[in-house]
Amino acid sequence: PAGGGGAPPAADPTGGVPARTAGSGDTVPQPAGDSQNIDTLPTIPDTSTTPTIVWEFETSNGWAPFDGGCQAYIEQKYQEKLSGGPARVSVTTQDITVSVDFDFMTQKAGNGSRIRKVQRRLGASVDPVAAADDAGR
Repeated sequence: PAGGGGAPPAADPTGGVPARTAGSGDTVPQPAGDSQNIDTLPTIPDTSTTPTIVWEFETSNGWAPFDGGCQAYIEQKYQEKLSGGPARVSVTTQDITVSVDFDFMTQKAGNGSRIRKVQRRLGASVDPVAAADDAGR
């Protein structure tokens, strides 16, 4: 046959993908279209390290978190305050209306006169039941 004939060409172990040199004479198959060797797998965020904002109020035994049902609301109002919103907001938690003042970082519950400090911190919320159990020891 034309072209010199002979045995058919051997199968290409790379599937027709050109190889590039990795160093020390070794060759590494290069995927088609991978001119920059960029990882094309989607990156999934690691939510286990995403910081959680916890709002707490001062008690005689230290700090206690606001009820979990109002944490996101307090944080939303705090972010609004940072963008020019009101410094004082009302939050209802466990059937008690609490006024939170972000300028002074204080809160006042119901019609009472007691003013407590509040704080915003990064971290996991403390279980209020466990905190109460620990406080009694």
